Amino acid sequence: MNLKLVKNMFKKRGIVIKENKKRTIYKYLDFYIKHDHPQELKHKLKSYFFPKSKKEYNSAIVLKKEGIPIVPVLGWKKDGCNSFLITKEILGAVLLKDFLQDSSIISTDIDIFLTCLCRFLKMLVEKGVDHPDLHSGNILVRKEGNKYSFYLLDLYGIKIRKKLNKSQIFRIFGWLVSLLWSLEEDMLEDFLIESGFCRRGEDLYKKWNELVRWRLNYIKSICKKRKWKLFKESSICREFETKNGRILLKDYGDLKKKKGYLVKIFSKEDAVRCWMNSYYLRLFGIPVFSHFLMMEDRDRIIIFMEMPDGKRPAKKKDLIERFYSWCKNADIIPPSGIENIYLKENPFFPLYFSNPEEFLIRDVED
Repeated sequence: MNLKLVKNMFKKRGIVIKENKKRTIYKYLDFYIKHDHPQELKHKLKSYFFPKSKKEYNSAIVLKKEGIPIVPVLGWKKDGCNSFLITKEILGAVLLKDFLQDSSIISTDIDIFLTCLCRFLKMLVEKGVDHPDLHSGNILVRKEGNKYSFYLLDLYGIKIRKKLNKSQIFRIFGWLVSLLWSLEEDMLEDFLIESGFCRRGEDLYKKWNELVRWRLNYIKSICKKRKWKLFKESSICREFETKNGRILLKDYGDLKKKKGYLVKIFSKEDAVRCWMNSYYLRLFGIPVFSHFLMMEDRDRIIIFMEMPDGKRPAKKKDLIERFYSWCKNADIIPPSGIENIYLKENPFFPLYFSNPEEFLIRDVED
């Protein structure tokens, strides 16, 4: 790699793509720089002796040797407690989580997409890829003619095993429980078999329901740890003091893209529940309208939330029944009635809910 180009990259850093208290990601031309900058003393010491970027670079070498498609990792750099990882852009590739929200995925393309995704996941199983936190936010997808290609990114902590155990397989497939619930039974069955999750002849639905419960318990444990971050200045929320109270702001990246908002006034108890659930449910993969801003104003609380924006009330009883069945397996109680359910023309996320405060998520709110 050209040394002058590398020096310019670190001098200019480039456009900020993502930023929080722990790391910042810049884009410079068609390169990315991930800058890890820990704040706490223990994390600084760990980063000084064991740079995260070096570990991620080493993981990339192992994965590339095994033939696993990954984002091209070019090198790393250490500067005291800070470390930097340089990767190259894959032209035409986007984050899978963004791709899945695109309503342009038409029904005639679903079979091809699912077939390609099955092959990718089966390869991870057969190669023994133990990924500590696989989800659609660290997978890139690119359409190439009549097929889809997938690439891993955020490679920190990935290991190659001779054979994956049950827990490690669940970590690969857990994120899919919120993606596949809307599929018809025959499509779900084919996917579970072709992806390497189940073998033909096994009790597929018993294992599928076990995966659903495993995933939701995993997410609940995360939610319990992050609960405090939803109500003060943190990596999730920004906090601002006002004359009459304060303002909490989250999902700021999404907020900037919106043209209009719905505004609701709540009691304190209902507002707290609504604010928590809107975060938890989206983390679970249950699509609810985003809740961006909560403002305390004397004895009332105002929440700014996503506007329906063309979504229409859902009347597909079979789809709603599948969703309610999935919730039951996940030990989540959804609100009754369909007046707050909206339909979007997307094969993977067809239902949207405007009332997250009415969901009951066991073991999280207790």
